Amino acid sequence: MKKVFFVNNTMTDNHYGCSMVVQNIMKELQKSNAICVGEMCVGNYKIDELISNQIKESDFVIINGEGSIHDSCDRALSLLLTGVKAKVCYGKKVYLINTSFMNNDEYMVGLLKYFDGIYVRDVYSYSALVKAGVKACKMPDMTFDSIYKCQSIKKNAVCVTDSVISDVTKYLYKYCKSINGMWTPFVNIENGGNPQDILHILEHTGVMITGRFHAVCLAVQNNIPFLAIESSTKKIEALLCEFGMMDRLIKVDCLRDDLVVPEYTIEELKNIRNYVEQAPHNIERVFVKCLND
Repeated sequence: MKKVFFVNNTMTDNHYGCSMVVQNIMKELQKSNAICVGEMCVGNYKIDELISNQIKESDFVIINGEGSIHDSCDRALSLLLTGVKAKVCYGKKVYLINTSFMNNDEYMVGLLKYFDGIYVRDVYSYSALVKAGVKACKMPDMTFDSIYKCQSIKKNAVCVTDSVISDVTKYLYKYCKSINGMWTPFVNIENGGNPQDILHILEHTGVMITGRFHAVCLAVQNNIPFLAIESSTKKIEALLCEFGMMDRLIKVDCLRDDLVVPEYTIEELKNIRNYVEQAPHNIERVFVKCLND
């Protein structure tokens, strides 16, 4: 039985997408005959005596980067330094997975030399690291590790979500009310961001307009046509680049009552099908590689 210390459990954010990500990471660890002997929750990266002992007990350290590692921000630095300490001070194998890596300075890039594996979830991050001389691999976002059952429910609701940018959220909320849409913030404290709740909402969703990266992931996986608003980084743009859907990225001032969300083209559906079918296998290979290195 392999022992893993897990860094950046984002379930405490009460975010539908983040909760699904962590659930899927735990599922893959179990499939790989690994147990989690300790963890750091999002935003709390202090190595106290308890955490120190848990890292010592582990065989591997896995860091869930998600959208946190950008612009050399404090959280990004803390996440990378946690990995560096686990490597240098405790001699552990350290892997950064499921991450974007955008707009970081040379110091941040330099910290990556301490990692035994780096797996980024988008083509922009991958290209930036390759250009910087960093060895990295691509993987799908961990939400793509979920398998969905086909639903025969009639889908006619217009689902409008929030954004990580508060001003954009205000625009989206106002727009949702003007079209009598279904307002669906992706951070839900009341239900703890339970993935089953968002999947139930998506069962009734005909089209989606969103400012959330993970909402785009779920729309794609559930064949829901969408339009996306630019986020604080280019993570949504990078995801759409994978599917050849750049024209589905719009600016917030394009929101109008007569806005039409186009159906998927034949080419888009082909790209989605190929990506979604291969994603669970590609994700499984990442965990097999990390835990058997």
